[in-house]
Amino acid sequence: MACGLQIGVQGGAHGSSLRIIDPPADEKFVVGKEEMVYADDAIIRAASARSLRLAGFAASSSAMSAPAGATPRSRQTSSRYERARRETVTEKQNRAAEELKNRRERKAFTAEKRRYLGREIEFDLPAPIVVGKRVVRSVRVRYGVGLDFLGQLSNHPLVEEPIQEVDGSTQAAKERTTTDAGRYSARMHVGEAFVSEINLRG
Repeated sequence: MACGLQIGVQGGAHGSSLRIIDPPADEKFVVGKEEMVYADDAIIRAASARSLRLAGFAASSSAMSAPAGATPRSRQTSSRYERARRETVTEKQNRAAEELKNRRERKAFTAEKRRYLGREIEFDLPAPIVVGKRVVRSVRVRYGVGLDFLGQLSNHPLVEEPIQEVDGSTQAAKERTTTDAGRYSARMHVGEAFVSEINLRG
């Protein structure tokens, strides 16, 4: 699949356009009912890993997205590479466990009466801008993962088998993504598992 974005200049001869090319697969395949658990696992891992990385939990994100080795495609093997694969898995799990153990060191904040841990970035604009009736001089961006989600994740090792079979709380990563915006702020939620927000500050 290929995706291209062309941004036109206001008043120019060409407008903005987005083009997506998704050629048909060489071979058709069907995901059977008995294989749906693995499809769910891939969705949950991808969504969780993205949220964890944005919130500053890089080691946990890596272990979540590729629990069986260096990449998501890694699998157990009988070859001479198996020892190296196991060492990689152990190292990733140890780093993730240490990171989750020290999760309280991350920035704590509340959004819609729910508590999150993650990171906060605040920066000054090169020059003030006017938004509505406010002069905006700085921007604050926050990314966070829910305390309950992190707590459940830290209660067991980041396993190689389908994670929803071990920890039902990870289903929260599949929940609906919602957004809301005010005059000077905007927020995105993925269920109660993840939140990101931006605030324009005077």
